[in-house]
Amino acid sequence: MVSGPLKSLVLYFSAFFLSMFFAGCWQRASITGRKRSLFVRCLYGLLVIAPTVFLAGIRYNIGTDYLGYVEMFQDSSLLLVWKIEPLYAIINIAL
Repeated sequence: MVSGPLKSLVLYFSAFFLSMFFAGCWQRASITGRKRSLFVRCLYGLLVIAPTVFLAGIRYNIGTDYLGYVEMFQDSSLLLVWKIEPLYAIINIAL
């Protein structure tokens, strides 16, 4: 069993290599002489980014600015006081 910092390295490298595998599949489906359906090419394209999006989604209480974003999300009046990224403000207001 892998533990400690090595555990997160295994997780991140696994996500990286999984993304590279799907990128290779997408490239073969898009470039080779065989015509693949648009659905299959789009599916491979989504699978390329899926491991990274998954890792970003499961991160909890990680990073130096995490608690600041949680505070802004819970109290949207802070968006007017703090100078933050405009896209984050739009997403925060929409949610």
